[in-house]
Amino acid sequence: MERAVRSPRVRLGRRLLAGVAAALLLPAAAQAARWTVSPSVGASLIWSDNVELAPPGAEESDLVGELAPGIVAEADGRRLDLRLAWQGRVRVSSEDSDRNEVIHRAEARAAAELAPRTFFLDAEASVDQALVSARARGGVDSIFDGNRTDVVRYALAPRLERDWGPVAGRLVLRHEAADFERGAADTRADTVTARLGSGRRPSPLTWSVDYLDSNLDREGGDDSESRVLEGNADWRVGRSLHLLARAGREDHELATSRSLENGTFWSAGFAWTPGRRFSLRALAGENDREVALRIAPTPRTSLDLAWRDRDVGLNPAGAWDATLTQRSRRSTLRLHYGEEVTSVQRLVLAGRQAFVLVDPATGAPVLDPVTGLPVVLFADVFSLADGEFLRERGDLSWDLRGARTTLRLGAFGERRTFELGGEVERARGLTVAVERRLGARTRGALRASRVRNEFDDGREDDTTTGELSIGRESARRLGVSAAYRHQRRDSTEAGEDYRENRVTVTVTRRF
Repeated sequence: MERAVRSPRVRLGRRLLAGVAAALLLPAAAQAARWTVSPSVGASLIWSDNVELAPPGAEESDLVGELAPGIVAEADGRRLDLRLAWQGRVRVSSEDSDRNEVIHRAEARAAAELAPRTFFLDAEASVDQALVSARARGGVDSIFDGNRTDVVRYALAPRLERDWGPVAGRLVLRHEAADFERGAADTRADTVTARLGSGRRPSPLTWSVDYLDSNLDREGGDDSESRVLEGNADWRVGRSLHLLARAGREDHELATSRSLENGTFWSAGFAWTPGRRFSLRALAGENDREVALRIAPTPRTSLDLAWRDRDVGLNPAGAWDATLTQRSRRSTLRLHYGEEVTSVQRLVLAGRQAFVLVDPATGAPVLDPVTGLPVVLFADVFSLADGEFLRERGDLSWDLRGARTTLRLGAFGERRTFELGGEVERARGLTVAVERRLGARTRGALRASRVRNEFDDGREDDTTTGELSIGRESARRLGVSAAYRHQRRDSTEAGEDYRENRVTVTVTRRF
């Protein structure tokens, strides 16, 4: 069914302002903050021997001009933290004016304290590109391509918090939206989370009651609702031993072809922490079982392993979560595996649909020093779709830092099993990057990646990308860079292979 065309590009300014306006309109908070504004502009010439990623024999070359203005604004204050990054790309083809286009990428986040230690406001908004179909040729990093779409998201979340000593409370009302130009249904989500529990006053008995009410409304699609009430109690009976109890109820409504059980649960158990290097947590009862283990043989190495089997709710078969971290003076390793029931819309709303480069030490996205936007690690992965699915994902990130050279390694494997229909999508990828400081102001980089997509009908696609680049920035913040990129896809389906060679020369000025 065709929906009315509402271009996210037209809504860009409106959505970004809707996300941060409340914080910016606080004169006391905004004026007390320390502001930093960093505009930039870039100009590029791009040559490609297969600009539309056509199959062998149908390639067309093109010389493309690109203008890329951008700005990064940050405010850091006692009551306001704000960050806004935007970059536009205006591309003009020398061969076909129908290929001309304008692309936006932007991200804004704001956190304001409206009343001291009581009332807070969090806001965020973004606009980016997303892959429409993993089966079609091209992706979000193609020069000109019809296989990508604009995605705009925003969220506004007022929050009340209060700690009275023996008792503390928290209430969050979150409204968020994700708009897709095509490929998936526009979505609105409203979530209420509330907590009442022990406060900051020390006590051998701590407790909490948590409530979640989440509604996701897809325009023209299936909606979903979740309501969870859970209470927890922790009684310290010794230096290393705690007795635990948990009870609650889960109710979920979503389109699924499997049996979805709603109902109550309870469990009891213990937590044992004989020292800083080891802890064990175990609970068992009616419809609820959990085991969590933490091993930290050194201050820089830790393993967290958890398994939960709840017979009611979204993961009745049990769910695993594991994280291994290891840090040294020059390297950081992070390995993670997790399982969850989610959807494309919920991943987009949480900012987790694109696979970006992550700092293993902090878990935060690595930002481009010029644009201030997250560096995309894997551009072509999964298709946009409606409906919930079971997401099973493992990923690894590792970096090794030398005096002049940095080595980065990233890998992932993911399987998505859709609740309605049972379709399965799989993807796995590996990326390697070597960055070398060649001089005081000169850097070179070599990057390579490979992604495999597997589909239910037996089709398999392997996409391989390699890039060599060199850049230099002068003392006046004028940068010049050149890059050569080769990309190819090999598919088991006839007519879906392609090859591309691309050369890019860029001049960037930061102010």
